[in-house]
Amino acid sequence: MTDGEHDPLVAAAPSGADRRGATPACPFCDSAAVELVSPWGGQIVTAQWRCLDCRSYFEAIRDAFDDVPAPSPPLSD
Repeated sequence: MTDGEHDPLVAAAPSGADRRGATPACPFCDSAAVELVSPWGGQIVTAQWRCLDCRSYFEAIRDAFDDVPAPSPPLSD
């Protein structure tokens, strides 16, 4: 990765200031207009996001793990 490219995992990682509740910037166009697609990404520590400007999907590290409700157990007959 070159200096001009953005790493979505680094962009969303906590740094110095408290980032709880902050949304990551798009790593492709640097837009702040992003929406959460899924609280779970390819790894347990990532969430899936979509940029509303360039329509790219990306993953970013989640900083809060208490915000996602636990899945309900399956119902049995």
